[in-house]
Amino acid sequence: MRVTLRNHSVLITMLLVVTMLVGCGAQPAPAPKKAEAVDTRGILIYAERDDPVWLNPVLEKAGQDTRNNQLMFDSLFMVDVKGNVIPSIGASHTVSPDGREITVKLVTNAKWHDGTPVTADDVVFTFMAHLHPKVPSRYKGDLWALVGYDKIVDPKNPAPFSDFKPVETIDKYTVKFKLSQPYAPFLTVSLVNTMIVPKHLLEKDLEKMPESKFNQSPIGCGPFKFKSWKKDDSVVYEAFDDYYLGKPKLKGIIYRIIPDVTVQSLEMQKGSVHGMGV
Repeated sequence: MRVTLRNHSVLITMLLVVTMLVGCGAQPAPAPKKAEAVDTRGILIYAERDDPVWLNPVLEKAGQDTRNNQLMFDSLFMVDVKGNVIPSIGASHTVSPDGREITVKLVTNAKWHDGTPVTADDVVFTFMAHLHPKVPSRYKGDLWALVGYDKIVDPKNPAPFSDFKPVETIDKYTVKFKLSQPYAPFLTVSLVNTMIVPKHLLEKDLEKMPESKFNQSPIGCGPFKFKSWKKDDSVVYEAFDDYYLGKPKLKGIIYRIIPDVTVQSLEMQKGSVHGMGV
């Protein structure tokens, strides 16, 4: 900061006042207490340039949204380094001989962070939420192969949204996807990238999802649960001990918001952050 003549005058005046007070027997103010050190052992601290926009996979718009949401939410499947589809919330899958139906069996021990079981109803709700004409999902187009897609997403279509069932619940832990034509990427991309959200918490907000309080304090089923979000400062997560794939090895993850990449690098050198965003 540049020091001006006015700054010097103010400083001198303040010093004179302090000197007079001390001379008159005034007691100096007590030194401020040091902030308690935060125990960060077992916690990954990651630097991001920007706050997330939406802590809700259905609404996410940017890369930082995805990185945050992937800590809290899981998809039906994952893809390994060889490109093979491996289980996540979806324990197994079968494809019909004509390639137009994909049936997914879910794991039975997955829970939302509030303790509610993850079921087929949550899966159906998630995919239909992405398709809803009033929900601004950027992933809507990825689901084009589902039966009735054009009519479902058309806000001018007179048929009720609820009339369409391209994703059906077979039983509590089984879901069927119906495609208009065979489309292999639906399994390897759409079912991998679409993170499942809780129906019991978002159903009432379906047509006004951007306004939902859920977006500021989400509840997922992934390895880490939301703890706090201080805008322009940090987003904090803690391990979910009841995670269906096993308790995470980390105690938590903190995303620190540091807009300047140079400052991020300096923090990396000091060891106060362990990774950087892009």
